[in-house]
Amino acid sequence: MIGRMGPKYASILRLCGVTSINALANQNSSILAQNIKEKNEILKRSYKQYLIYLPSEKKVSGWVDEAKKMII
Repeated sequence: MIGRMGPKYASILRLCGVTSINALANQNSSILAQNIKEKNEILKRSYKQYLIYLPSEKKVSGWVDEAKKMII
């Protein structure tokens, strides 16, 4: 489990195509942060559950770094 990642963040990562630790470890954090923002806007427009607080690029980078450590 990635530290400080709740179920809402995990859910939006799945929408971004990140379905495993390996997939997360292979992400570019700035591109992933932008993708999260875009998916969240789509959810918001469709009146579905969305994130009130988007993760910062630094937080996303921490997730990616932590995932890389887990697969070594």
